[in-house]
Formats: sequence, C-alpha cells, structure tokens
Amino acid sequence: MVEAQDYKIVEYLMRAFDLALNDYNLKVALQIEELINSLDLPPLRCDRCGREMSVFEYFRKQGLCDTCMEKISKEVENSE
Repeated sequence: MVEAQDYKIVEYLMRAFDLALNDYNLKVALQIEELINSLDLPPLRCDRCGREMSVFEYFRKQGLCDTCMEKISKEVENSE
C-alpha cells in the first residue's frame, strides 16, 4: 500500500535531483532518478488528461504530460 510519506520522500529526492542538475552533476542526478524508479511506486496520472506517467516523470514535469504541456503552451500563445 502506497503511503503519502512515500510521495513525500520522492519530493525530497526531486529537490536533490534538481540541485544535482544545477551543479552540473549528471552522475548524481541519474543515480537519484534510478533510486526513485526503484521504489516501485505505482504510476501516477497527468493532472489534466489522466495519461499514465511514471512517478519520476510526474514529479519532474509537475503533474503534466508532454501533450498537455504543449496544449497549454499553445493556449497561452493564442490568448496573447
């Protein structure tokens, strides 16, 4: 059973991932990604369309799949 604390751990790991990328430490960033993927958490769904996403992908992209990000970007462009 997945607990809320499991996702809280992923949030902290994503912060570490971002710090590693900001410091250009790709090796550490990749290790963190592998660690998150090894947690065997069930996939999450895009907040907008419901498309299934890995936990890493969901947190990295802040809950939106690539398709929805592109649609939102186009919507913003068209409203300007």
